[in-house]
Amino acid sequence: MTDSEPTAVTLDRVAEIFQAEKLEYIPEEEGLLRTGFPNAAVSLVIEGDYLLFDAAWRGTPPSGDAPIILGAVNEWNLTQMMPSLSFSEITEGSLNLRAHRGLYIGHGATRNQIGAFVMSAIENTRSCFHWLETQFPQYVTWEEAE
Repeated sequence: MTDSEPTAVTLDRVAEIFQAEKLEYIPEEEGLLRTGFPNAAVSLVIEGDYLLFDAAWRGTPPSGDAPIILGAVNEWNLTQMMPSLSFSEITEGSLNLRAHRGLYIGHGATRNQIGAFVMSAIENTRSCFHWLETQFPQYVTWEEAE
């Protein structure tokens, strides 16, 4: 992997960024790279010409709070550049909030581009989820490690 010459992006190259930053991760057989934090489950996958970052917030608001959650999601997406925040009903009666980012890799990417994408996706998602926790403390059922 070079710092300045774009080459094909693979999950092995993404894993090298995690190793360099001393972040724990699990490569999955399905072509996923998983990691997480106390408030988030994170996955990265290559689909077509895109490296996709997806994170699920561990809070699970009830479906009846969808109008309030919609307002918060809209506020985030209108005032922040990244990540994109969305929600849906995954199981009956509870909502799932997710943060998304994508990097076009159709022409390859340098080590620096992959690293900047991965690290900014993690940092901005952690900021997003912290913001959700301040908006909805009643849904926080975990503790952050010091």
